[in-house]
Amino acid sequence: MNISIALATHNGRPYLEKQLQSLLQQTCLPKEIIISDDGSTDGTCELLDKYCRKSKIFKVVHSEKQGINKNFQNAVSICSGEYVAFCDQDDIWAKDKLALLSSQFSEKTLLAYGKSILIGADDQQLPGAVEEYVGFRNYRAGHLPFYFYFSNCISGHAMMVRKDLIERALPFPTNCMYDQWLALIASARSDIIHVPEAVTYHRIHDLNAINNREINRAKKSRRRKLSKYQKYSNYRAKHLTLLQKGLAESETLSASEYKYLSRLFYQIKGTKDRYFDIRLFFLLIQKRHLLFHGNLLRECRNRALGGRYYKFLDFFNFRKAL
Repeated sequence: MNISIALATHNGRPYLEKQLQSLLQQTCLPKEIIISDDGSTDGTCELLDKYCRKSKIFKVVHSEKQGINKNFQNAVSICSGEYVAFCDQDDIWAKDKLALLSSQFSEKTLLAYGKSILIGADDQQLPGAVEEYVGFRNYRAGHLPFYFYFSNCISGHAMMVRKDLIERALPFPTNCMYDQWLALIASARSDIIHVPEAVTYHRIHDLNAINNREINRAKKSRRRKLSKYQKYSNYRAKHLTLLQKGLAESETLSASEYKYLSRLFYQIKGTKDRYFDIRLFFLLIQKRHLLFHGNLLRECRNRALGGRYYKFLDFFNFRKAL
């Protein structure tokens, strides 16, 4: 099949070569491996140049500290394959990943994904499930018109998409991760396919973007500097962005589903000037099992809290600090 791999790198030299080898050992070889490097300074670029000289299927483009979403966007925007598989720099792929995921596509399928196995720096499997690590309970498949507005069960490193989906999804937004964005658009236009087999050995270590202690410390420091109202505004903007895109792409929604999401969009839009939106709360309650996981009532309550409530909390905390 006509498959491109989109690989994003940034200072990934310690584990990158094992990942590149696993790509070349696929039972179904890709047409091309497009790599976007985001300003690496640790020898990553030199390793990539070495592989470019070895094989013509490698192509590298360079950027400068644009972040994960923009880095993947740079890669997928020049992929020419009919299907695109997203690739992290420090994982290892199962040998049949491309063959297995590509076999799931029918004429209308836009996205297929599989499971991941957690491994450590020494390539040994780690205890615990991926679901526990990333914070979701179940894999979802089929027609999912509501789930991806507030939740996500699909990791980019485990997915393959049809190029048509990417053309509709670009540019990736800055306020939500690219995998949730793609999953939402795919679910609005077709069914999503899930395969129960593990397709990726996902590495957890102190150098990767999710688990890096210095990066996490910096993120926590930035979050602490944000007021509760600023945090609320950021989440609200993200959900409105997702809802607006989902409504625009709503090919598979029934009239009642479209009406519900439209009401949800306008209700969330109006929460800025309220303490608590009782209408939004009951609207969320109606579809709580489709929108959220975990403590469903608490999720509904938290989403219905408005901007004035968070402004009050900021004022109260400010007075308390005096």
